[in-house]
Amino acid sequence: GYEATRIIRSAESSESICKIIALTASVFDTQRSTMLDLGCDDFVSKPIQEHIIIDKIAEHLGLVYTYAKSTSQDAEFNQKSSDRQQAINQDLNALNQEWLSKLDLAARAADEEEIFQLLTQVQDAHPAIASVIQDFVNDFQLDQIINIIEPFINKNH
Repeated sequence: GYEATRIIRSAESSESICKIIALTASVFDTQRSTMLDLGCDDFVSKPIQEHIIIDKIAEHLGLVYTYAKSTSQDAEFNQKSSDRQQAINQDLNALNQEWLSKLDLAARAADEEEIFQLLTQVQDAHPAIASVIQDFVNDFQLDQIINIIEPFINKNH
């Protein structure tokens, strides 16, 4: 990230100015200061939330988003999503509390390696939930992992 930012900034001209938003696992202010000093326009730390990135892009590019209205295809998609969510909830309900707690801690720490290690333990018995969690990690949506597992942690207490 540092070197890429330096290269981009050195290649800019008055006609071509790039906006750079740093994405990082760091939550420390010193990291933020370093990235801004290097020439980044803004900073987002993990767990990355899609709406924050979209808002930052709009802010720095002066954009206003217009969203399409719902259609019957959306209703069909929502039904499929609901069915999938039900299957995921069944998988989550069947998972061991200790495993769920470890996953929660790994997601909160943005420890992607630990999350993938935990997934190897359940992917054969629960491929649907393993796939969903892997997608969240790959899409930098660790907050979504926390959101979906939170109701299942300590569910018996």
